[in-house]
Amino acid sequence: MEISNIRIHLITKPTRDNCIAYASFAINGGNIQIGITGIRIIKIGNKLYLAMPQRIDSRGLNRDILFPNNKQTKEVLEKAIFKAYDNAVNSENINKPPNILTPKKSSAQESINYLNKHPNK
Repeated sequence: MEISNIRIHLITKPTRDNCIAYASFAINGGNIQIGITGIRIIKIGNKLYLAMPQRIDSRGLNRDILFPNNKQTKEVLEKAIFKAYDNAVNSENINKPPNILTPKKSSAQESINYLNKHPNK
């Protein structure tokens, strides 16, 4: 099993269930390729979790549509997706312009000193 084409979509404001990003990926196995979307990356405290795509059944219960069948598969998915998430977060931080245009917050004393030096303003 090979996981490829991992795409991370960062969310600027976490959702009510602490979702900070969505992931999609492809699983390749021989001549078979399956695309999977709707994976949520959840952050609780300092720990990341994967939430599998879900649907609501006729009784109103959430049911996973997709899930790993064993611990090894879960670890492979988590490792690949969390690595892609870290890369997305780091590249977003690199692409942000430096914060040099943000005006410095001045104290009340600095404002008084400025007004004393410039009485006509």
